[in-house]
Amino acid sequence: RPGRLATLLATLSFDSSQMPAVAGVRSLESSSRHALFQAGTFDIDVRLEYDQHSPRVGLVGQIASHEGPSSPVARVPVTVSAGNAIVARTIANDFGEFQLQYERGQQATLRVPLERGTVIEVPLGQLEASAKKGRTGRRAGTTSEAGVRRGTRTRRK
Repeated sequence: RPGRLATLLATLSFDSSQMPAVAGVRSLESSSRHALFQAGTFDIDVRLEYDQHSPRVGLVGQIASHEGPSSPVARVPVTVSAGNAIVARTIANDFGEFQLQYERGQQATLRVPLERGTVIEVPLGQLEASAKKGRTGRRAGTTSEAGVRRGTRTRRK
């Protein structure tokens, strides 16, 4: 229909929380998380910064296009929505970079309307949900190179 925006739903292609831990590391409690999303010819690179003493999440990101430097990612509005409410907004700079903050624990969606009548939607809520679960650096029951198994050391002869 005329006047309606087409929506490109971004899919997660990289998540730093899925990276394996270094041998001997028991936990990967981190104050930041890096993720890369793809939507059509666009990449949306985001870093979420968490502070355990604050209910807010810092979001730094960049929108880039495979079409090259003439693509419409400079000076576009960037919003974070929770449901139908916009909880944070900013404008990307000439390089498609942006920075904003929003309240933690919301099912947040990053939205970027482009000149072509298209809106990119990035589901940030899936990152928030998996961050709440916590994660360990290695799978239980596996043996690391140092000879550590489920928290007990074994002696080497």
